[in-house]
Amino acid sequence: MWFTIRLDTQPGKIVDLDNWVRKDVVPWLVGQKGITSVCVYHDTLVGYPERTLMIEVDSLSHLEPILASREFIDIKARLFDYGVNVSSQLLNRAFCVRPEVG
Repeated sequence: MWFTIRLDTQPGKIVDLDNWVRKDVVPWLVGQKGITSVCVYHDTLVGYPERTLMIEVDSLSHLEPILASREFIDIKARLFDYGVNVSSQLLNRAFCVRPEVG
């Protein structure tokens, strides 16, 4: 399952956002029980969102205490210092098709 956070940045804050996420947010997230990966994506085209954090978690039972933690509440509040149009979503795979190799 994937927990995503999407946002656009306030003017002139993209470098600060990226530095903070790389230095503080990602290391904290990967240290949490049940988090199997954290990726940060940028929009290649001109559109929303400028940044997407993809947080892979093995179960909702592991995600719930993370979202309720003081640290995550502080992260969420600080995102608004850097971003606008901040939103999140919890995605669970319905199906996936991969091409055959060979």
